[in-house]
Amino acid sequence: IDRTDIPIEIYAEIAEYMKTKYGYRPHAEVILGLPGQTIDNFYYELQEFARYDFTPQFYPWALLPESVGYDADYRDKFKIGTVTKSDVTASPYYGKVSKFVQENKQKNLQYTDLVLVCSTYSYTQEEYAEMTIMAGLYTSLYYTGILKYFVQTGVDIPATLRRIWAMKDSDNIFGQYLRTSLTNY
Repeated sequence: IDRTDIPIEIYAEIAEYMKTKYGYRPHAEVILGLPGQTIDNFYYELQEFARYDFTPQFYPWALLPESVGYDADYRDKFKIGTVTKSDVTASPYYGKVSKFVQENKQKNLQYTDLVLVCSTYSYTQEEYAEMTIMAGLYTSLYYTGILKYFVQTGVDIPATLRRIWAMKDSDNIFGQYLRTSLTNY
């Protein structure tokens, strides 16, 4: 997407310096589903965020007409699959972007629907749904303090989240919830 990808270890060094020198709490903002992301490196990044105590924030990749990713040749090159959400279906999930769409709709501009990436050459639509749902769970674990406990006690976070994801195939209430969540993607 014409952005430089800096390894997480370099961010961690900078974050540690800022934390030590200025008391800054590291923050990670992640656009889910960029080309090249895989389900494996998604879970690896979650482990590293926990290890370095980054406050997580995850965003969907919305294609805007001026962006590189919107171009048809770019989409073909990276096998980008999309789903279009109207302002009604996008609103509960993508607040700021949906607000942007609403404002442009009122101004009669072209951004009346939200085009979200849901697959590329490196992950499937189901893997994207897994990333999105597990990012939400990870964020919940972070803000409840459970993630910090996991780190302190040596819990393998990717393996634990993968076991939770596997519950989608079970008949218990959580499995039902995960299957229902999948219908939103």
